[in-house]
Amino acid sequence: MPEPVVAGVVQGTLSACLTLTLKTIIDRLAARFSGSKRLWLPPLIASSVSACVLLAIHKASGTPEILATISLPMTVATSYAVIYNYSRQTARRP
Repeated sequence: MPEPVVAGVVQGTLSACLTLTLKTIIDRLAARFSGSKRLWLPPLIASSVSACVLLAIHKASGTPEILATISLPMTVATSYAVIYNYSRQTARRP
């Protein structure tokens, strides 16, 4: 079962790297938008970039079941991005 092991190692490494930068990306993007766009665009953009990076690297590494491999991590990362950005925005309001 070397393919699933390689896929797991690739996904684990990618998840760790993307998680380290997700917060910074959202913080920087939120500063560029105003109004309701500030609430939904940063997590949408950050999650889209993460998905593209994950898809490209898994494709290049030969992961056999890419969608099955990234679906749970992307769900968790996107949920984190939405919750973090929402809590960040609501904390700013008086």
